[in-house]
Amino acid sequence: MGSGASKKTKSSKFKQNALLVSGLAAASTRSLHEAVTDITQVSQGSDSDHEQAHTKDVGVVDTPLYSTASTDMDINRQFSEESHRVSLTYTDTSSAWEQLRQGTCADIDTLPQTKFTVKKSYTPLKRQRTVDEDDNEAYDIPYDKFLGSKPLGDVKEEQTITCSLCRSDNIDNALYKCRICARHFHERCLQKIGFCQDEESLRQLHKAKTKVGWSCHECDNLNNILTEEEQVELIENFEKCDVNMDATISVEEYLDYKQKEYLALFHTPMPKEEEDLEKTKFRHMDTDGTGTIDWWEFLNYETIRLLERTRTKNALLRLLTPSEIDTAREAFSQFDLDGDGLITEVEAKKAFSRLPNKAFLIKNRTKHIMDADADNSGNVSWTEFLKQRAIVMLAARPNKAVKHLGNSAVMDTEDDMD
Repeated sequence: MGSGASKKTKSSKFKQNALLVSGLAAASTRSLHEAVTDITQVSQGSDSDHEQAHTKDVGVVDTPLYSTASTDMDINRQFSEESHRVSLTYTDTSSAWEQLRQGTCADIDTLPQTKFTVKKSYTPLKRQRTVDEDDNEAYDIPYDKFLGSKPLGDVKEEQTITCSLCRSDNIDNALYKCRICARHFHERCLQKIGFCQDEESLRQLHKAKTKVGWSCHECDNLNNILTEEEQVELIENFEKCDVNMDATISVEEYLDYKQKEYLALFHTPMPKEEEDLEKTKFRHMDTDGTGTIDWWEFLNYETIRLLERTRTKNALLRLLTPSEIDTAREAFSQFDLDGDGLITEVEAKKAFSRLPNKAFLIKNRTKHIMDADADNSGNVSWTEFLKQRAIVMLAARPNKAVKHLGNSAVMDTEDDMD
């Protein structure tokens, strides 16, 4: 009985050590925090705590927190938020791993270890899970047509322009400026990180040298302004539409999904008028005119609809960049003819009357401008104008701008005034 129990204990110990060694060796191909998770889960079943033998303290190392571990190393991590340091213990398991392959089991407790401390040398990116309640509070952006990015008076701009990726200067006018975030990039640097690889994306990039402008790889992706829950919601909706799972949505798949959704909500088939509206939405999403919607087309369109539904106007204002606010100031100043910070209906009509096709613009676009008069004062203030424009400016971020329906549909005021 005793012999059987002893064999069972040894077998259990062998399995325990084998799992530990496997977990330790896994650090060679995965990041530190993943390996720590595996090792912690295995170690919780141990009968007693392992003593750290042959431990050597090598002091403080100034390296990134989540660097890749060396081959066959054990990592035990203790992190102090106050000290911003991480304590790491590396256990060399190379000999134990070799013995394990040969069918023998090394004593984990006697393996040599090296302990050192790592400085936390960066701030991890944390995506916002939910909308911050403070974002809904009033957000005042002052209006002054001289507050834009352009220098005041005779003051000359002396800032050295460099690439945001390689930090080198703008030699031979080789940098391209993003019209949203105002950062600059080399074409070769963008290509090194996987962007601007095809003819169409290069054509969009070269628009940075024109009046149209160009959005960089980050500003072009509206996914960056969503919370985690909102991203998951859009992914699930795309998968529901993509019935045949070919990563694109046909108009038939889209209408079938929308008809089922309508039936579930209203317990009646979708009327013809609503179906026609959904077909129009589909055409607006299909920005490249292929007859199908890919993930990015779906994402950009649905992001704007989601923001309209879930964000307050104050929250939308906080998403605008200084460059976008400058653009809105320039547009507002072209309607504010007397410079008093207010747009009247008469001023809006006068501004549109200076443009081609003025009859259409005066009749249709004047109403869009005056619809921003939230307090029914008879004029539109800078704040009211900016709140109305915020969602439209966000929709215009992608290089293939989003067209969407609703109260904020197709209000290209800046384009009209150019």
